[in-house]
This record gives sequence, C-alpha cells and structure tokens, in this order.
Amino acid sequence: MGFICRQCGLCCLSLGPYLTVIQDNKDGSYLLYHEVTGETDLVCIDPDKVHLFADHTLQEEEPEACVFLRRDPTTHSIRCIIHETRPQLCRSYDCYEILITYHNGEWAGRVKGGRALLSDDPGLRDIWNELKQSLGSISDDEWKETIRVILTQHGYRVTW
Repeated sequence: MGFICRQCGLCCLSLGPYLTVIQDNKDGSYLLYHEVTGETDLVCIDPDKVHLFADHTLQEEEPEACVFLRRDPTTHSIRCIIHETRPQLCRSYDCYEILITYHNGEWAGRVKGGRALLSDDPGLRDIWNELKQSLGSISDDEWKETIRVILTQHGYRVTW
C-alpha cells in the first residue's frame, strides 16, 4: 500500500525554526527564507484555507511548528495552508510515522502512512510482510506496540 497522508502535522511540527517569513506582501502571499538551503520562495495562502489563517493556536501549543501550519476546527486535522505553493524543501520531505534503526543508529527503514515500509533491508522487509499478514486490522496503538516488541527481538530499534 502506498503513502496515505493522515494530516497529522508531524512532518511540519519542527520546521518553524528553519522557515522565516521575510516579507508579507499583504495580499496573502509571503516571501519565505529557508535557513537550511538559503533559498527564498514566494508562497500564497491556499484559497480554500484562508479561513484558517488567523488562528495561531497551533503555534502557541507547538512553538517550533511551521508558521503556515493550522488545525482545521472542522476535521481536527493539521493542514498546511500554503500546500499548493509550498517550497520544494517541503515537497521533498519524506514523512514517516515510525523510524527503524539498527543498534548502531544507522537507518534500517521507515514506516509511512498505511503501514507501508520503506527499507533496503531484505530481512526487515521479510519480517514486515509476515507481520502485516499476521496482525490484520488491529488498532494502531496495538499494532505499533506489537511492531516495536517484535522488531526489537530481531535486533532493531523502533521510534515514533
């Protein structure tokens, strides 16, 4: 199964310190500076998300969140209000729910939405496929804990 975005916002909750608005054009567009790449981008509030712009509650709760991240009061999802014009840095971000590493800290795999594993480790992929078949449709919390226990038994570290 491919990646399914659940609009949890985890991908952008720590990007605030790296993205700076350097110009407000007063028309819903902003010049954004990337601390990491040194690039600037012109971004615009998505027309269907203008109503979310004034609410800064998420930034008060999560001070390191991207300045363009908002909680949608209707769906309770966390939304990027510049999604249509988001910078390339944001477009190329590879969201994941679970990080799997070897005991030395080296990356072994990532789990994206829909319980999809990305890994070059054939042993991990075999374990994963077997687990997906045997675990079926248990709750996400049960699933994560079971994954953590079993992968730890196989010598991996699991974080989320």
